[in-house]
Amino acid sequence: MRSWLYLLLTSGCGFSTGGGGAVAIDSQVPGDAGPDATLIASDAALDGSQCFGTGFGRTCIAQLPSQPRTFGDPQINTDTGCTEVIGGLCVITATNVDVPTGASVRALGSRPLVVVATGTITIAGTIGASSLASSPASGAGSSTSGCATPAAATNDAGGAAGGAGGSFGGTGGSGGNGDLNDTGLPTGPATGQGAAAPVTPTTIRAGCSGGAGGTGVGQGGAGGRGGGAIYFIAGTSITVAATGRVYAVGEGGRGANNLGGGGGAGSGGLLAFDAPMITLAGNVIANGGGGGEGAGLGGNVNGDAGSDGVANGARASGGVSGTNGGNGGDSSGGGSPDGNNGEAVNEGGGGGGGGAGFIYIKGTYAPSGSTISPSPSVTP
Repeated sequence: MRSWLYLLLTSGCGFSTGGGGAVAIDSQVPGDAGPDATLIASDAALDGSQCFGTGFGRTCIAQLPSQPRTFGDPQINTDTGCTEVIGGLCVITATNVDVPTGASVRALGSRPLVVVATGTITIAGTIGASSLASSPASGAGSSTSGCATPAAATNDAGGAAGGAGGSFGGTGGSGGNGDLNDTGLPTGPATGQGAAAPVTPTTIRAGCSGGAGGTGVGQGGAGGRGGGAIYFIAGTSITVAATGRVYAVGEGGRGANNLGGGGGAGSGGLLAFDAPMITLAGNVIANGGGGGEGAGLGGNVNGDAGSDGVANGARASGGVSGTNGGNGGDSSGGGSPDGNNGEAVNEGGGGGGGGAGFIYIKGTYAPSGSTISPSPSVTP
């Protein structure tokens, strides 16, 4: 009886896959009793045919796709545009996925994005989950990423301290000290926010936001948002063509007002590629943003915002305007995973630059003249 029941289940009768833990299947039939009457299935189908990927983002879907998909819309909303929602992740499935030349697609929303193709994923256009100052929405999953929160930058009426850049795969820059000449309360220099330690992700998650600058006479700058997360899975291959661009950069920190500290920049996010064969010939970038500038004295004196992460893998510039506030630190990039510290000054300290995100490659990897920043973690 057990062998008959096993065949029935693996043929798909009454069985649905999905995320989560084991699924108990109550298979009591007349004349059958004892332990063989209940089988325990894993979180995939018993033959594993509806699970994809071999890395830490391995995903089991409830229904196999029957159609290809072309990403041509400007946005993917991970709160509303999912094929399935599995464990808090927005999963989009297709037989083959194509991002054609000329397309520019940005994944936004509270959930990280997982793209599963049973066949191939080909990216000849642009797709990303960046957090940018020019857009009010965070990159996919950025708003819900679990990140350490170091002690806040110090408030000081003589010049507040800067916020730290966000850390993820690389370390953000620390916020710059303010009020070095001790002209305002509390007594002594204002202490910049220290950066959190970097982490190696084991789940699909986005990058980390930068810290806010301290309050002087005016407000400190807000921290930039971390880059979002996209995990690509294909049953056969993933190809980023020479014209392809895949981004998850962090937002620059905001500038401060009237002796406030500059905001720390967001870190880069997560970009992952999981397939038997992976070819990257285009740009794959997940760096942080530049730190915000601290402010000098005056109600109309504002520091400059740092730049968002840049498309060519170089460092994004921190805010610099010559207001006597501390300059913001530059981001990760240019071969370094770490952001630069904000400048320490007599007035408002600068915000730290954002650290690098994390680029993960699981499978046989064939680099082909691509620009990848930061350096990827590659697991065959």
